[in-house]
Amino acid sequence: MGLINAALATWHDERWTGWHRYTGEMGEKYATKDSLRLPTPCQLLINMMAEHSVPDGYFPDLDLHGAGMHWIKQGGHLPLHRDATTHPLTGWTRRMNAVLFLESCDGGELRFEDSNEVISPEPGRLAMFPVDKPHEVLPVKSANRRTLSLFWWEAVPSNGSTQAEWIASPNF
Repeated sequence: MGLINAALATWHDERWTGWHRYTGEMGEKYATKDSLRLPTPCQLLINMMAEHSVPDGYFPDLDLHGAGMHWIKQGGHLPLHRDATTHPLTGWTRRMNAVLFLESCDGGELRFEDSNEVISPEPGRLAMFPVDKPHEVLPVKSANRRTLSLFWWEAVPSNGSTQAEWIASPNF
């Protein structure tokens, strides 16, 4: 838990220029994609996530295209969606997602459509799932939902999308 506490202690506030900020009816979401600008504890945790076993041929994107630090504040959520399947710079096929929860919050659960499986935010909890699994983030009722994410790719051409497929309108 020491490394998770260090990641939270070094987490950038909303004034940091490295955030990509989404706003809309779902509240605010902050995301990074620049691995070189992450605090050291976050980089170390992502490197540890990359060590998890995945099928042969898959590799983690340690440049963090679309991954990295994710922060949803109180009142925010993400509607039901499937993640993008094509890397916009390489054409690789995205295969797996991982989300590491850094803290508890009221709400902010990760819910999967096909099984109604719900994963509550708990410090150190890691959720790994295939990219084509529809999921949503339930409304954050209090506090913050801060996570680290990492994606695994396969070096085969994709015929998918470079954008998330929103099943419910995101209005970002």
